[in-house]
Amino acid sequence: MTNVAFPSIDDYDDIDTRNYYKTMIEQGASPEEALAESRSISRDNARTPMQWNDSPNGGFSEHTPWLGVNPNYKLINAESQMNDDCSVFRFYQNLIALRKKHPVMAHGDFKLCCPEDGPIIAYTRSYQDETWLAVHNFSASMQKFHYGAEDIELPCNTPIIVSNYGENEVEYGIGTLVLKPYETVVFQLH
Repeated sequence: MTNVAFPSIDDYDDIDTRNYYKTMIEQGASPEEALAESRSISRDNARTPMQWNDSPNGGFSEHTPWLGVNPNYKLINAESQMNDDCSVFRFYQNLIALRKKHPVMAHGDFKLCCPEDGPIIAYTRSYQDETWLAVHNFSASMQKFHYGAEDIELPCNTPIIVSNYGENEVEYGIGTLVLKPYETVVFQLH
C-alpha cells in the first residue's frame, strides 16, 4: 500500500496533519502547497483501511470506514499482489524462503562494502563456505556501485540469488554494477 493523497484536507482525520496545514496557510503557503506538504507527514498514511481487493472500500468493510480508502485500491490490493508472480508480496515470499533455506542470510559475518551515507547499501554475508553480496539502490535514480575497489570479483557467470528486476535485467561489467531505481541484487560469490 502507498501513502494516500486525499484531494482535500477535510479528508484527513489526523489532528497534526490538519494543524500543520493550517500553520502553513497562516505562513503564506497556497492551499495546494500546504496540502502537498501535509500529505507527506500525515499519520493517516498508516491508518487507511487495508486494501484487500478491488471491491468497494477495498474489501475492508461493507460499511463506510472511519477513514477513506486510498483511491488506488483498485490497482494496489492484497488480492492483486497474490495473483502477480512479480509483485512485492511474491518477492518477500521468495526472500523468506531463501532465509529459511540458506543460513548465510541470517548468520555469519557481515561486511559493509560501501560508504555508510550513500544511496547504495552493499554488503557481504559469509557463513561456513558460502559468501553472498547484497547490493541495494535506495534512490529513485540509476546508481553505480564500484565493486572493484572493495576487492570483490563478479565474473559474468556469477550466480544471482535474487533480483527485484529479474536476473536478465542485471547490468554489470568489470568493476561496476549499474543499479536501476530501487533495484536489489544478491549474488552468490562462493
